[in-house]
Amino acid sequence: MRAGEEVAKALAGLAGHGVEIGLIHGNRDFLLGADFARRAGVRLLPDPCVVELAGQAILLSHGDRYCTDDASYQAFRQQVRAPEWQRAFLARPLAERKAYARKARQESADHQRGQPPELGDVVDASVEAELALFGVDRLIHGHTHRPACHRHRVGQRTVERWVLADWREHGEVLVLADDGRLAREVLR
Repeated sequence: MRAGEEVAKALAGLAGHGVEIGLIHGNRDFLLGADFARRAGVRLLPDPCVVELAGQAILLSHGDRYCTDDASYQAFRQQVRAPEWQRAFLARPLAERKAYARKARQESADHQRGQPPELGDVVDASVEAELALFGVDRLIHGHTHRPACHRHRVGQRTVERWVLADWREHGEVLVLADDGRLAREVLR
């Protein structure tokens, strides 16, 4: 079974137990579409999107959209998310698509090695502008995988930006308590 099929099956099992699952495209899974969502029992969400949890409006995003100082990455992001590019890419033979993906991963690694770490991090002004646009007090995102809770000033409000960890060494989730507090929980 291919990795994508295993993931879809695992998510479908969770959804089968009544867990509502939303999926926001990331920088490596931007081609997941309606067929995967159906098989996995998930709902594809726009990036960004506002969800209501425990009576609070929370902005969710993959997070790469806020790394606006990295112009070459933002150009790549815009290209691969364009429906016409995706259609043309998926029309190519599988071997050609795999070769493109390997090359893109290598170019990304080379690009990251040659850049200061802060270039791949979010730009506070981009985050604050979006929080102001949506009028929410909390943003949750991944992509940078530097787990923390950052505080920002948006107008007269202090807002939170929660950054999710990656899952390379262990899993981590945010748990929202009934009183609205967020806490990290490590999964082992």
